[in-house]
Amino acid sequence: MAGSFVTTPFGRLDFSFQAGLVRAGGAPETVRSATPDGRILGWLFPEFDAQLLLAPLSSQLPPGMTVTASLVAVWRILALAEIGPCVFEATWAPAVNLPDGGPDSGQALNALTWGNESVELSLGAPDAEGLVRYDKVGVQLPRSWRTLLQTQDLTTIHIEDYFANGLRVRLPSLIRGETAHMHFAVAWADPPTGDPASWFAVDVGANSLRPLLDRMSNER
Repeated sequence: MAGSFVTTPFGRLDFSFQAGLVRAGGAPETVRSATPDGRILGWLFPEFDAQLLLAPLSSQLPPGMTVTASLVAVWRILALAEIGPCVFEATWAPAVNLPDGGPDSGQALNALTWGNESVELSLGAPDAEGLVRYDKVGVQLPRSWRTLLQTQDLTTIHIEDYFANGLRVRLPSLIRGETAHMHFAVAWADPPTGDPASWFAVDVGANSLRPLLDRMSNER
């Protein structure tokens, strides 16, 4: 059954978007193939049109590092009215029993890493500095997001909430007609490689992000 999740060695990782009291996630209204091997889920509300791309991610890793798999979830939100605030979440399903882990962030990246003797897995999303990457690949940020990021020290802006079972990104409202994007990435090494390969895999660079957004445009 199609849904807004990916399956990992630890279990199901769910993705959702919420603006005000309206939430997109779970079972979609529409499902389309995204060539070559992804899918695009869709939800339509009077307030917004939400699209979610779930697809394998071609991670760019330092020499000598490898991961077993890496996946990406990319939201595209079109505001049909003034909506917000915008909340994007990636959370583990209730039945998932996670091993030890926690926040593992770095420059331009909000991340968590969990691991045991069998698997090391990282979950990542952009921080305030990482959002600037969107502009660098020609993806215009909503006006309120650009206003938020107009500071000389982006490390002082915190848009993330960490939980034991996942990660939340909070951003300001959208006006009617604006489009917003947000991505999450998850990667794992099975068995662990003894290096931070999964962490590097979820640090999605601008050159990897643009083709994913183009795929969403081409499949609409």
